[in-house]
Amino acid sequence: MIIAFHPADCSPALCAFNANMHDRRSGDCSAGMAYRVQYYDLYMALDTLALIHQPGLNKAVFPISGRVDMHLATTGMNQAAIKQRPRSVLDFDAGPQLVIDSLFVDQQQMAFRHHKSRVQVDLESYVRKNVNAPCILTVFFHARLIPAVKPPWEDGVVVSSDDRGRPWIGMTCQTSGASAWWPCMDRLSTEPDSVRLTFDLPQNGTVLVTNGQQAPAERLPDGRMRYRALVSYPINLYNITFNIAHYESFTLPYRDSEGKDQSLEFHMLEGGEEQAKAYFTEAQTMMEGFEQVFGPYAFWRDGYKLVETPYWGMEHQSCVAYGNHLKRNKYGFDFILVHESAHEWWGNAVSACRPHDLWIHEGLATWSESRLLEWRYPDSSLYIDYMVGLRDRIHNKQPVAAKKGTHKRQLDTDVYYKAAWMWHGIRHSMPSKSRFDEALRQFYQQYTYKNLDTRALTNFWCAQLGASYAGIFDHYLYRKHLPVLVCDKIGIDSEGVYTLKTHLRRVSRSFQMGIDFGGGHFIPQSRKKTMVRVRGDLENFSANLQRKYLMDVQLKNH
Repeated sequence: MIIAFHPADCSPALCAFNANMHDRRSGDCSAGMAYRVQYYDLYMALDTLALIHQPGLNKAVFPISGRVDMHLATTGMNQAAIKQRPRSVLDFDAGPQLVIDSLFVDQQQMAFRHHKSRVQVDLESYVRKNVNAPCILTVFFHARLIPAVKPPWEDGVVVSSDDRGRPWIGMTCQTSGASAWWPCMDRLSTEPDSVRLTFDLPQNGTVLVTNGQQAPAERLPDGRMRYRALVSYPINLYNITFNIAHYESFTLPYRDSEGKDQSLEFHMLEGGEEQAKAYFTEAQTMMEGFEQVFGPYAFWRDGYKLVETPYWGMEHQSCVAYGNHLKRNKYGFDFILVHESAHEWWGNAVSACRPHDLWIHEGLATWSESRLLEWRYPDSSLYIDYMVGLRDRIHNKQPVAAKKGTHKRQLDTDVYYKAAWMWHGIRHSMPSKSRFDEALRQFYQQYTYKNLDTRALTNFWCAQLGASYAGIFDHYLYRKHLPVLVCDKIGIDSEGVYTLKTHLRRVSRSFQMGIDFGGGHFIPQSRKKTMVRVRGDLENFSANLQRKYLMDVQLKNH
């Protein structure tokens, strides 16, 4: 997911972001690497009492220091492949604001080169002695992080205060990447299997909340507090976070889709917990809806936490950031709660493997907002009304997805709204919505805890729905213009039934989308005319089609 928000409420410049910044080694899921990290053990000391002014800057900086152990495994390189390479080099990512103090491989200190955001280590002598053997890369580092300017869009460490002037600090890094604040292999396609997190900070009444299974805090001999947690599932590294404030916590009971009793956990600023307890019963309904519609929540071992943050929101896995101040929209739901939680299914459980595939996260999470409305109110028009409201935000200035090899592409808000409308239209193109719903559940089941790219997604859906859908995906993902359905009125009979001659413009011959207009089902063509009989007002006919399908309708001789 890029950044989960409704970009119509901010300037377009803030909504777009350079995908190449997020993943310096952008590639597809099959791109080979000599090593992958199976497990990270991250320790960090956060000096919350030492926000200091850096010379030349007009704002305080946030001192951190730490160590990360990367438990590495080779990815199948054999002795012959190693000999063919002039050197065996391990590289990982560390932002230019990070200072690498020292580096060890299996406790053996190694030389390294840190240039811009890349660190390289020469492992030639080590690898020749330990072919295909796992190893532990240990990196000691420190930094003075510059607080985020306008989070979550211009992200980083978020330094704020509550209404009593006490520290309120958080971390969000989807745009800048996890390597902006700790050394790692910052690549969407190589998620670790698990992560151990340890944070030390001064004891000043604040508490820290982070991802995963969090152990009780420990008081250290020097008076600091230590917080430990284990993320026991694969995780996108940009989802790793910490939140520090004077929090009060509560839980709400929830019975999951398998009949097991679970707890939903909430961490709110002191003074707001009583109001929040009543308000967040909505989360219980939301979780039930998403589990019924999409499939089981994928992270119950690590739990579901919602944490109040000084920025609008972010889909941090099992530790969802929430800053919407208990506000519901005109449709009766809290947009940030629903959108960011939907990313637990679309983005965290099912994950893209390169930045240009992030439309998979955002399109499905945005469509989930309306699908939850339909689940809650199946006999109302709220689902359609909500989608119609999103259609006005589609720009059609560039394709939603980018083909392999595209670099430095600015993503816009069509990865949210146009992608959501693509799913909306495909669902309506089918004779039965239940067939689409079942395919979506199978898609979720097959790709939970996995990464995929656009090609893998379209291959799956074409296998489920039919090869004819390849042209539909190709058009909506790789072409910027909408199809145009031209309806030429031929005549009207004595009973008020119009005869229309239809054809499609701005599409290839492979675009074959079924259209349901109440009186029947037809598939308009681009190379030949299709005759359709329509009863009733043609303006209503046109409007109804454009409420269901992402295409423009042009009425002629009307």
